[in-house]
Amino acid sequence: MSKMADYQARVGFWEALRGTCCGTEIFFRLRKNSTLRILFHLFFMALLCSAGILLGQLNRLLPEVRQLEQVFIAEFGSEFQLSAAGIVPEKAPERARALSLPFDGKLFYVPRGEAGGRLPPEQAEFLNYLAVWSPGYFVSAQHYEKDSWLVSILRPAEEGGAISMFSPEKHYLTNSGLVELLDSKLDNGYSWPVKETATQSFAALFGSLKIGMGILLFGMQLVGILALALFYTGLFAGMFRLTSSRRLQTLTFGEFWKIGVYAGFPVMLVASCFPAFDLPYLSYSTVFMIGLVVYWLVAVARVERAGVSGSQEG
Repeated sequence: MSKMADYQARVGFWEALRGTCCGTEIFFRLRKNSTLRILFHLFFMALLCSAGILLGQLNRLLPEVRQLEQVFIAEFGSEFQLSAAGIVPEKAPERARALSLPFDGKLFYVPRGEAGGRLPPEQAEFLNYLAVWSPGYFVSAQHYEKDSWLVSILRPAEEGGAISMFSPEKHYLTNSGLVELLDSKLDNGYSWPVKETATQSFAALFGSLKIGMGILLFGMQLVGILALALFYTGLFAGMFRLTSSRRLQTLTFGEFWKIGVYAGFPVMLVASCFPAFDLPYLSYSTVFMIGLVVYWLVAVARVERAGVSGSQEG
């Protein structure tokens, strides 16, 4: 009978989500769910929240990507050509120019045989990233500290008598080091090992970029949401056990943690709305941490009071 009662007490995901959003009564049953079931529910909840956050962020980011696509095509043409000479734009492949990118980025196009992008030293400090596109090489640089850049250079290289298609080099440079690198001649003169000349459209390239950006954002959100939920529930449960002035009267430590995980479900829904607004002090993690602690304590107090009164009546 006890096994049958435990089975009937188990709560499915949608019932758990609806119940935790409507009050604290459902927590009496949720604490009986197995750890594996709880982790599965948490993963599914993270999937839903990640999808919601992604939709909100894409609604904000896609217009900027579309605007960049229009500017890019107006500047470089609707197509680019890949050949042994490298990747060249449809419009004015012999003319160097620079293009500002969203989120404080910069793109330099450099004709083959010329030095890299002309970057004033005082501008390097205020850029988040930059790229140099040349038919003979490609440079990407990420600004990760005030005076530190991670730079990758991609160009053909001769290895064992053959030309290698990919030969990435990574460098850690200061602002001045980056300026000096870009001002140097990075083209090694090798041809790309391309058998046939191919023409591609920038529209297709940007389409792939949008898909890749969506997948990347979704994956980052999913991992981040799961990590935050497990970290905060584990941290707060451990701190409560070590520092609480009174012991749990009717709940085990495991049940206390289970209630905490489910208490985070409605908070996760609310916190998922904030990334779309990009508010400076109300990020997902901040809203989740505060809401989790408050609702968790309310749910635990309700379950504890009911348990104590029930044992006294018995």
